[in-house]
Amino acid sequence: MLSNQTCTQDDREVHYVPHHAVVREDKTTTKLRIVYDASARSNGPSLNDCLYTGPKFGQSILDIIIRFRTHQVALAADIEKAFLMISISERDRDALRFLWIDDIDKEHPETVVMRFARVVFGVSSSPFLLNATISHHLKKYSNKYPEFVETFLRSIYVDDVSLGADDENGAFELYERSKGVLAEGGFNLRKFITNSKGLQKRIEQSELKFTLGKDTKPKGCTEEDVSYAIAEEHTWRYTNMPR
Repeated sequence: MLSNQTCTQDDREVHYVPHHAVVREDKTTTKLRIVYDASARSNGPSLNDCLYTGPKFGQSILDIIIRFRTHQVALAADIEKAFLMISISERDRDALRFLWIDDIDKEHPETVVMRFARVVFGVSSSPFLLNATISHHLKKYSNKYPEFVETFLRSIYVDDVSLGADDENGAFELYERSKGVLAEGGFNLRKFITNSKGLQKRIEQSELKFTLGKDTKPKGCTEEDVSYAIAEEHTWRYTNMPR
């Protein structure tokens, strides 16, 4: 068991994030989700109390819904594991420590100390980090696809995208461009749904051919990162703490 851990170099802040499991049998993908409570307090402020959340970066939900309802052909999707596609700076990872079990199949499992290497859902600064990263990536295409970039940034709320067009062809073009541009940044846009049966069929056929690059490891993650398959189609990356 790892105990009496001291701060790493540079006297970095250390915090342990509590967690528990939430089981959702009604979900089609992630039936088991590990929830990390960065707002938990124990004889002092929580992690979220100490973090700067950043400026509001997202669009108003009401504005997105109103614009969404003006389209003849609607198109919605979400970004798969969006937060986990963004790496955490090495010097900040000690604030995201947590306790884990090394092997539940062992007769005497040991508690180990882990720390996150990627942005954590539930941490107050995470929505800003996600929005800023997506915005930074998309703006690299401003000269090539100026209208698309503006449309997309006005149509995304955290990891949910609500787009649309006047006809099926226009909506399919939005699908292809959104899928391709985000994939180049390591994000997988998925779960597309539309009010057009013809468009839905075209998207489903295209999804069978569209493959996201195998190496989507964000910058900053090293070979020491250890991947654990927590649930079906749900992979988290952690970093082993030094023993």
